[in-house]
Amino acid sequence: MLNSGVYVLEGKLRYTVGATTRDLGPGDAMHTPKGTVHTFSNPFDTAAKALIVQSPDIGEQYFKDIA
Repeated sequence: MLNSGVYVLEGKLRYTVGATTRDLGPGDAMHTPKGTVHTFSNPFDTAAKALIVQSPDIGEQYFKDIA
């Protein structure tokens, strides 16, 4: 089972999971259940840093494939 989530460390991110969109700030988190379409963006004026967690690890090859 693949699960992922985002935890914002600095700045703000706009994160969408399915039909739910939230603007997340430092300390905010959002979970993405397996098979759910999700996106994130930063339409704000400052840079953001976030911790992205994926379980199990999908590996480096995934990011090479979508690049």
